[in-house]
Amino acid sequence: MPLQSDHLQVKFHPGYRGLSCNVSLDFGRPGFQADIAETLVARVRALPMWPELTTLRPYDGTVGPLTDARFAAIVGDVKNAAWYLDDDAERIEVRCFRQARELHFTLRVTQDRYQRYGDALLQVLETFMDGFGLARILPSSGISTYCNPDLPCDPIDDVPASAGMRYDQIVDALDRRLIAAEPTSLRAQVAARLLAAALPPGVQQRRIGDVTLNLWTDAPGDLDAVVRARNAHQRWMAENLA
Repeated sequence: MPLQSDHLQVKFHPGYRGLSCNVSLDFGRPGFQADIAETLVARVRALPMWPELTTLRPYDGTVGPLTDARFAAIVGDVKNAAWYLDDDAERIEVRCFRQARELHFTLRVTQDRYQRYGDALLQVLETFMDGFGLARILPSSGISTYCNPDLPCDPIDDVPASAGMRYDQIVDALDRRLIAAEPTSLRAQVAARLLAAALPPGVQQRRIGDVTLNLWTDAPGDLDAVVRARNAHQRWMAENLA
């Protein structure tokens, strides 16, 4: 998992409820940033919450306004290993980190922006998974809870290793290509075991090319439904990765 740069000072706000949409891509080689910059800019600008984003912080920590020109320049600059966007209300966060051959993108919505955009995160996940050619999707991708204090959850005595895949996810993204590309890696073994596992009743599956999405709730904007989905998901993961 990528470490957040010390250059990016992200504020911490106690007492919030929301969701986090996470996309981790493995391009198989370093130096991919220039090839995907234009697509990445277009995908971020197409986010439904883009008009509300106001502030841009690149890797060097300088804070400035978010404009189309400044955003395109910073994303296209290979020296920028990370950048961060937020809104005036600080209830929408967009983070992007580049690490070796991987790109990690996170979109978080909290409070009233969670109510406004929570149901749109699945479309965001699908768009970012499907927009970068042959990049493989890593198990840390999906939609997870983002709450403080945490939502009620059932205890798990022994938590098996999951290669960065979150137990509190309500949407999974599992890529079959990992299994063939790196069969001995933990993340490939996690993907293989969970792709072969039976799903509880009510969980929907969707295929996008080689990627399988598990949808643990059809109401991501409903916190009660999210709690039930998150608990069912963590039980399923623990049982099948043990």
